[in-house]
Amino acid sequence: MKAFRNIILISSGVLLFSSCFKEDKPVDYKPLTGITNTAATKSDYSMQVYYDMETNSFVGENHRENWDLSFSNVVAGDWDAKINSAKKMRVYITQDTDISLASSVPTVESDWRYDDYELAEGIAMDIRSSSSNRDKVHILDLGVTTLANPIGYKKIKMLNSSSDSYSFEVAELNGSGVKTFSVHKNSDYNFMFFSFKDGGKFVNIEPMRNTFDLIFTQYTDRAYYANGIDFEWYNVNGILFNAYGNMEAAVDSGNIAFEQVTSATLASYTFNPHLNAMGYNWKKFNFDTQTYEIEPYVYMVRDRKGEYYKMRFLSFVNAQGEKGYPTFEISKL
Repeated sequence: MKAFRNIILISSGVLLFSSCFKEDKPVDYKPLTGITNTAATKSDYSMQVYYDMETNSFVGENHRENWDLSFSNVVAGDWDAKINSAKKMRVYITQDTDISLASSVPTVESDWRYDDYELAEGIAMDIRSSSSNRDKVHILDLGVTTLANPIGYKKIKMLNSSSDSYSFEVAELNGSGVKTFSVHKNSDYNFMFFSFKDGGKFVNIEPMRNTFDLIFTQYTDRAYYANGIDFEWYNVNGILFNAYGNMEAAVDSGNIAFEQVTSATLASYTFNPHLNAMGYNWKKFNFDTQTYEIEPYVYMVRDRKGEYYKMRFLSFVNAQGEKGYPTFEISKL
């Protein structure tokens, strides 16, 4: 689904390589007959914005530095946790089972794990009850701030959680400051979010799980080199699906006009269920003109309720020329 050829991306003004990669507030209801809207992720990509396709509403927003981990409420009788990829977080699984022991940070990039949206089970933290890593200490690289400054490291170890709750220990890298936290699952939400700020606490982040479809956000994804094989983990700005919305999307890369896409044309396309199926490569940066250009792509999206919509992007900048404001047109099929 995601075409990386000849794509160039800039993040925080840094060019990676010669064939690089591109990297709210409630509104009144509007019928979806070709209307436009703008998601304000801000010029520093600091905001995560939640959008409901049915009502054309932005139903929530949060600063991307307000959380670190999200513990799934939806995995029945077991546990899953995601890291905040908007901050380029990553995980190293040690062989230790005692969190109070001092740990060292690996220096080899391949030793680190990232949440991988290309894979059905691409989760960096390995805490399922059936996993051999379930009781091992995980080192968390907390990623970077919006100014690209490193945040630091923490450690976490899962304890004997029950089918409807999570219990875990956290500590500093040297093993000091061990604390225990617990939280019960809440099926009204996809995740229970945890932040290491202020000594550690659970925080409110996402809206209720049945109220949104798309998340406009920065996230970490595979940025492929020109050979299409080798890649680097890189922060991009784009769209992710509701994690448990059973959504999917197809894309036409310029063969058909937006107005010509109808429900009858859906059968001509292959749909992708990955959370990053819409991705970020609907835009590219033109180094000659120093502007963002929008690709003539048309996305066909099945929302969390099974309804189909078509979307196209019109701009990535606002009226003041600031990046981070994707404007799109959407219409129900």
